[in-house]
Amino acid sequence: MFKLRVEIKEIWKTETLQNGFEKRFAVVQTLEQYPQTLKMEFTQNNVNLLDQVQSGELVYMTFNVKGNRIQKDGKDMFFQSLNVWKIER
Repeated sequence: MFKLRVEIKEIWKTETLQNGFEKRFAVVQTLEQYPQTLKMEFTQNNVNLLDQVQSGELVYMTFNVKGNRIQKDGKDMFFQSLNVWKIER
């Protein structure tokens, strides 16, 4: 579990996949000496967390880091996501 103070830059629309799985993304920027721009993921019941905030707001986001390793054509590929489950002002 990680927690960051961020500024919300963009909030994307909810996507519903064929199996009914919902996901939504927000682009945020960290508030450190060297700010980082991150794409945060919200899934299932957590997609509604973004309905309570707007672009430009400063919030705390609590999230888990998820990762997968996939082999394709004999090469390893790695994917990470920052899955948010709590937003606080």
